Formats: sequence, structure tokens, C-alpha cells
Amino acid sequence: SPSPGQPLQYDLPPGDHTLVFRSDIAYDHVVRVAAGQAAGSLSGRLRWKPARLLVQANPATARVQFRSPPYLERSIFPKAGDQVMIPLPADRDPPFSARIMVYAERYQAEYRDIALVPNQLTNVTVKLTPLP
Repeated sequence: SPSPGQPLQYDLPPGDHTLVFRSDIAYDHVVRVAAGQAAGSLSGRLRWKPARLLVQANPATARVQFRSPPYLERSIFPKAGDQVMIPLPADRDPPFSARIMVYAERYQAEYRDIALVPNQLTNVTVKLTPLP
């Protein structure tokens, strides 16, 4: 399959056509071409399926917070062990990098740089250090 942003070329016979672009990492994208429509190019942007994130942490009471980039700094504060769906912006191309903070009361917080891929699970394991 072609990489993101690469043009696809099709010669269509006369008549009405409906093209459906399907991908494991994006939602279906439908393009309709009417009979008699002038030849030329069509372009569209696919909407990425959400990435999945699972943070396994010790202690089990740990929480996760997104620190960056700005498009992910919404109120996602999953508990360790929760698999969460992360919506990804359609105006950027994968992979998406993010920085998370894993924290718990009376433990040193840890930061991790992770990659998020549409429709794939990113699994992170963190062992927090107790504060003295």
C-alpha cells in the first residue's frame, strides 16, 4: 500500500463512481465522482483511528498524565492498567510522539517519551521510586 501523502492514480470509465479508501489505521473515506465530471485530481485527508495506550505501573495506584504535545494535553488521566483510546489529529501524519508523566502519592514521578500509532497498542511499564 502507498505511504501517506502519496498519490494514487486510477483511470475511471465514463459514468458515476464511488471510491472507498479503506485502511487499518484510518476510518473509511468515501469519494463520489459524477458522470461527466472533468478529469483531474481529487485529494482528501484520512481521519486516523485512535491509538491505544496501556501503562502498567508499580504501584498500581499510579496515574498517567499527558504533558505534550499540545494536541494531547486534554484531561486524560487514566489509572495504571487502564487501556485508553487516544484520539489523533487528522492534520498530522503518524507516528505521533508524546510525553507522559506517571505519578503516585509518595513516589517520584517519571516521564516517558512514547510513540502513538493509529489503531495500535502502545504498552508502557513503569516502576516508580518511593520518596524517602
